[in-house]
Amino acid sequence: MTMPSDIDIYSFKADYEKTFKKGKIGIGTKLALVNSDNIVERFNHDQWGKLWYDSNYSNHFVYKENINAAYVTYLRNYKTFQLQMGLRVENTNTTGESTGFTKAATTGHLPYDSTFKRNYTSLFPSASITFNKNPKNQLTFSYSRRIGRPSYQDLNPFIRQADEYGGFKGNPYLKPSFAHSFSISNVYHTNLITSIGYAVTSDQIVSLSDTVDQVKSFYTPKNLGKSENISVIINYTFRKKWYALTSGLTGFYTHNTSDYKKGGADTIDLKVYGANAYVQNDIKLGKGFTVTVSGRYFSPALFRGILRSQAYWVSDLAVQKILMKEKGTIRINFSDVFATTNWRASSTYVGQYVYARVYWEPRQLRISFSYRFGSTKIKQERQRKTGMEDESGRTNSSNN
Repeated sequence: MTMPSDIDIYSFKADYEKTFKKGKIGIGTKLALVNSDNIVERFNHDQWGKLWYDSNYSNHFVYKENINAAYVTYLRNYKTFQLQMGLRVENTNTTGESTGFTKAATTGHLPYDSTFKRNYTSLFPSASITFNKNPKNQLTFSYSRRIGRPSYQDLNPFIRQADEYGGFKGNPYLKPSFAHSFSISNVYHTNLITSIGYAVTSDQIVSLSDTVDQVKSFYTPKNLGKSENISVIINYTFRKKWYALTSGLTGFYTHNTSDYKKGGADTIDLKVYGANAYVQNDIKLGKGFTVTVSGRYFSPALFRGILRSQAYWVSDLAVQKILMKEKGTIRINFSDVFATTNWRASSTYVGQYVYARVYWEPRQLRISFSYRFGSTKIKQERQRKTGMEDESGRTNSSNN
């Protein structure tokens, strides 16, 4: 199979800020045009190795998208708190066309043309208030509404086979997901950051495993009815002359439900409680040597809407040496010391039992050297977004 993809992205973005009413107001606009041209070609070969074009499993998919957006923000500092508000409006217009041939019931082939159009306009408000009377103990309340758009490949209804028994099938009826997020966060002495968050997402995009012809399994993206997530995050850092600790703990509760026929085989109602943890220890041994020992733990969670993953953990070890008047650095990194990074998950969706297991390359040993030329005191250049980040991030399919 050959699957060339040509995606052209054009973007125009303009921002303007001005002092207004003892605060700062910002206005902006963005125009994005996307043209995605995708071809899937399948070839069969005979016993002599000659290739034959298979029109039943080939297609041409063209997707066009136009996003028009405008926003306004307002920031003002008061004696004891800072207030920030914003409103963004987006108008989206999309068209997609998938063409090819399908095998007729008797003999021969019939052309097909699957076309869809979608137009929608949405508002995205945001607001936050930070109480900063005590600079060493700041409390922030925030709210935002966000959108998650499907990738361009996920909208192609054509079936892409990985083998005779499975593959991926797009969904032209995918809708964007919308999320309401609320959070309360506290920064204490800059080294202890805690937050509590709640997010509810409608039409969350997930890849579900489904059966075709009773014996084939295909992943296809669909919209869930609702996904609720509650999280508690604690990040703590500690530094001395010879020792530094960086740690994080995230506890979460996830509840995924579908709006499909209740009680049917495709009904989804899954809950999971879990916690992920991270810790890194940096120990300075003198003479430019530093030893880093780190570890991560991942508890059971929900993946792609229905897969229940199992817990696993991983640990890394690194040694670093600074030399050449602090301009050169040599680093030796030994990842996954105990070869524990194997991910496992299972589901029983639509009466089909799925078991997945993924291995990474364990125990990699990397040796690297870096050298900084010129002055080390030059001010870092300001990072600016080009306006294409959102569209470029959607060039990959969710089945990857």
